[in-house]
Amino acid sequence: MPHYTSTNQDALVERVTSDFIGQIAQRLEASDIPQIELAKKLGRSESEVSQVLNLNRINLTLKTMMGYARALGMKVAVVAYDDGDPTNENGPVGSEIFTLSWEKSGKPRDIWSLNEASHSTSERRYWIHGWMCGSISSTFGGAFNTGAELRYIPQFQPQKATLTNARI
Repeated sequence: MPHYTSTNQDALVERVTSDFIGQIAQRLEASDIPQIELAKKLGRSESEVSQVLNLNRINLTLKTMMGYARALGMKVAVVAYDDGDPTNENGPVGSEIFTLSWEKSGKPRDIWSLNEASHSTSERRYWIHGWMCGSISSTFGGAFNTGAELRYIPQFQPQKATLTNARI
């Protein structure tokens, strides 16, 4: 049976919004900040904040979402992703998946931090003009892997080592 959000975009918006508000409510509870103080930080009435937290106002703008997150010392990331389910038969992936993945990756600040974290493992990746062109793995005696997948990263990262026998 398809997920309830697969045929109704409003239901999908409500699902994503309720996921976001759940994160805000958890943070508010954990921070011991009274709702009235949050309202003051946002320049809104306590009634407006209560309506949002009780999901009586579902269609939040990105600006409103960022305001709530920043007022609680959080950040917002909008992530479009392809999970191989283009018709949304299985529903959206919840924020906890992204949070756990980020935490397990060592809480990287950017793609380069993530790349540096992978250097602590046995595999090293080399970047030339934004293209990940291959890897050297200590498992394979340091042989350059020319069969590696080419993926473009839109910023330039200087090479971490000199490639001498590489075929590019």
